[in-house]
Amino acid sequence: MLIGKFRLLFIIGLFCAGCNTTPNEQLSLNPNEAWWIAEEFTPSETTIKGIPVTQIMPDWKLALLLDEDYLQERLTDNQFQYIRQSNLTFNVQTNLDNTPDEETFVVGVYETLSGDKGRFIAIFRHSMIIKLFTDADLSGYSSIYLDSDQVRWYKCMECSDYDSIIWSGSDYILQ
Repeated sequence: MLIGKFRLLFIIGLFCAGCNTTPNEQLSLNPNEAWWIAEEFTPSETTIKGIPVTQIMPDWKLALLLDEDYLQERLTDNQFQYIRQSNLTFNVQTNLDNTPDEETFVVGVYETLSGDKGRFIAIFRHSMIIKLFTDADLSGYSSIYLDSDQVRWYKCMECSDYDSIIWSGSDYILQ
């Protein structure tokens, strides 16, 4: 009976020795959940691209643009390398509306005066916001992918689910 317990402990020890974690890595509470699903980011800025967040949305208190610099500080090396290898980005310049000047699409997170949090994608031209879309679900990961005549807004790195932003001929719409 004692030998059987030692064998079980030995097998468990071998299994744990094979786990691939780094000392700084924080695992999700759900081991089957990817960090980009579980991670929430804390809005901490009062301006976005020099514009007070209250001018963008009157009920916003704070916001934060997601970019590689911020994520490199926040994530483990392995997590950040996964982002670097991806085709997804956090800002993109394009010209969906065929005007003489390009638009800049950025993603981030926000917090309202009442404490609610969410994600956003904003479209800027000449340091002015021209359109904003929000998702009041979580203040989590999101990224962008430019696909010819649309910008895809991903809220997951490995999901095929995304929202598309297109130019309708008179306005940007989210599909």
